[in-house]
Amino acid sequence: MMVPQVALQTGDRWLVFRRPVQVLQAAALPEVLDVLRQAEQAVEAERLHAAGFISYEAAPACDKALRVQPGSATPLAWFGLYRAPEAAAELGDGEEFTIGSWQPAIPRERYLRAIAQIQEQIAQGYTYQVNF
Repeated sequence: MMVPQVALQTGDRWLVFRRPVQVLQAAALPEVLDVLRQAEQAVEAERLHAAGFISYEAAPACDKALRVQPGSATPLAWFGLYRAPEAAAELGDGEEFTIGSWQPAIPRERYLRAIAQIQEQIAQGYTYQVNF
């Protein structure tokens, strides 16, 4: 797997994390909390920096009542562990970043019906927010 670089803007400069000393990744729900514990331990005990993400689909690992769409190819959690970031005045030095082709998971007609139903539920006061 290609290891991406991770960048964070702080004030007027960027911190870029390259060449992790270790990569932690969760592909299944039972692995998510373990990856978070490992990242926390590396930051606290080994003074490493953890940079990465937890996907929306990892939510049931923290609360079994939460339901998400199954079958994503994206890791549920991914963290690179780094010794230190590099400071950069701006992001990128001619590098291109892509995430691939986006494809809808449902047909447009089904999407429009669902949005109309959500708007109706909000208008009737049954909910105030829906993640769809």
